[in-house]
Amino acid sequence: MKTYKLRADKTRYMNGYLSVDDIEHTIGDYFLLDQDYWADFWKPIKTEFIDDSDSGSVIHPPDITLWGTTNNFICNEKSYHALKDELEAYGEWLPLTCEHIPYWLLHATKKMSIDAVDTKKSERSTNILGDIEASKIIFKDNAVKDQLIFLTEYNRYKNIYCSERFKHLIDALELKGLVFSEDMTNSPL
Repeated sequence: MKTYKLRADKTRYMNGYLSVDDIEHTIGDYFLLDQDYWADFWKPIKTEFIDDSDSGSVIHPPDITLWGTTNNFICNEKSYHALKDELEAYGEWLPLTCEHIPYWLLHATKKMSIDAVDTKKSERSTNILGDIEASKIIFKDNAVKDQLIFLTEYNRYKNIYCSERFKHLIDALELKGLVFSEDMTNSPL
């Protein structure tokens, strides 16, 4: 069974962006986002899509993307309605707006403990700031095989990982905007 790290497809689609100013103006304090769950304080926040590509010529918004390099999806209505029920157990669906068009943020909350990682085959280090940098992550198949998406304690929940089943679901629904990478490290590319 394959496991993937999810990344935004910045070469073909615009990237979703929520500004710190808009977050603070709307919910009052950016650091509320350090909490595990957001639904209690969330209010619809303005999002925009920007061209983050090297070419500078991307003009199409995605159906589904990641908010920056965080563990959150930004979904248009098509992807929201297609994935809402499937992903309900994996996070909180929170409303966004983009030029008066509804969008949705899926704040991923499905966290896997370090026990889901084969620590004998995986490698990580801590940098001078105390951040964990994973140079290699190997998941135990039996620990993640039934998960569509998940975060891992091994790298302090920095990235969203998914199963092959989730990849097949996205492909079958023809949702555009994600890259399914076999590079499991903290690398943003």
